[in-house]
Amino acid sequence: MNIQQKPYSIELETIVDNIKNKRFQILRPIDKYLIDRIDKMINIRGWTQLGKAFSVIPEPHPHYYAVLVPLHYSSILYQDLSQQMKKIDHLLQIISIEQIKNPYLEDAYEAMKKLIAKQCQGFNPNERELFHGTKNAAVKGITEDGFDDRFFNQNGAWGK
Repeated sequence: MNIQQKPYSIELETIVDNIKNKRFQILRPIDKYLIDRIDKMINIRGWTQLGKAFSVIPEPHPHYYAVLVPLHYSSILYQDLSQQMKKIDHLLQIISIEQIKNPYLEDAYEAMKKLIAKQCQGFNPNERELFHGTKNAAVKGITEDGFDDRFFNQNGAWGK
């Protein structure tokens, strides 16, 4: 992982300056344990959190385009997603939730989002996070090439 490349851009001088000025960034998913640590850093030690939390995920191995990152059940994203899915089907049993990290698709997505934002009122592209379940056989294609809505199935239900 190169922490000097987008989206991280973390330089040693910046790290030292942040420590001297009691500032911190969160570079992993927030779970219930991290919430307590953040509270302690801010309210007891007097540090300031910089920006929103984002997860630092290593670049995929050169032979692969993407990595699947398992979300811990106590992470905020896992809890939010499971709550949304259970609104649709309250009997749903969640076995695992994984986040796809594909730097090539993420770069293309960010570029497209900028183009769309230029055409929107207030430069707001009205972005929404979505979730998708599928069978194991389809995971590789989605992680490497992105979601292809030509394979949409109205009768599909979260995968198996």
